[in-house]
Amino acid sequence: MKKILVLTDLGSTAAHAASAALPLCCALHANLVLLHTWTPQPALEAYPNNSWGIDNLLYGEQSKGQLEALKENLQEELVAMPATERLPSIEWRHEDGSLTDCLQLHLHHKDIELIVMGSRRGGRLDHLFLGSDTRAVIDHSNRPVLVFPEDKKAGPIKKVTFASDLNEGDLRAVHYLTRIGRLLGFELEIIHVMLYGSQEDDAALRQEEFKKMIDKFRFPNISYHNIYGRDITGRLNRHCLENKSDLLVLCHDQHSFWGRLFGNSQSIKLLKKQELPVLVIPAYLETGGL
Repeated sequence: MKKILVLTDLGSTAAHAASAALPLCCALHANLVLLHTWTPQPALEAYPNNSWGIDNLLYGEQSKGQLEALKENLQEELVAMPATERLPSIEWRHEDGSLTDCLQLHLHHKDIELIVMGSRRGGRLDHLFLGSDTRAVIDHSNRPVLVFPEDKKAGPIKKVTFASDLNEGDLRAVHYLTRIGRLLGFELEIIHVMLYGSQEDDAALRQEEFKKMIDKFRFPNISYHNIYGRDITGRLNRHCLENKSDLLVLCHDQHSFWGRLFGNSQSIKLLKKQELPVLVIPAYLETGGL
């Protein structure tokens, strides 16, 4: 059975992200798994009477209780949802070790379809590329990663904006989006992004070839637009706002167009204004069965 893995630090933003994952579980016919990781701090032999060992034990038990409480809250939310053919099961995992190490173990299982997490308090899309935990998850994941901002109220996904420079990895990402789009019923728009001064003499030809490949997916509701200029991130933010997008999608590869763009400090500053949930699809995508 497919699973959606929700990473949680047991804070309010992570709980919000877990709630937002519930309707996705229903639509994608997937179960929900809450994952909390922590690294116990060893007591120092030089200070045998310190309280670190006790604090570690207390935190471990308290965090397990918080996970169980979060599970119960989510189950109550499920009861209030419209009846579906199948409601997801909810379970939690409490694991010792770094987030990256624990996540890699879970990704060895082919049933993980999607990873969901909340952005850190104090920022939005900036933490997608600056927050150490979130950046590590994205860099090491071969599954899509969905990041929810803390202040964004989760609602139905009716319109999805995919920012692309029309490469092969983007084509795989669009294929994935058309598959989940049939289940969620959203409209898909593809934004071709071109930096000012880039060599795009063959842009029109590339667009036509890209469209021909996407036409093979036979997705019923898809449109195309172009964004060109110096301030790509600012224009993309405005486009999403003006066109009432519910989700922004990027294809991530450290050596790709977006990898280069997000390495620019000015781009990071502009991306802080982005308040949409963001789905990051790895260029070398593996899925749990869609």
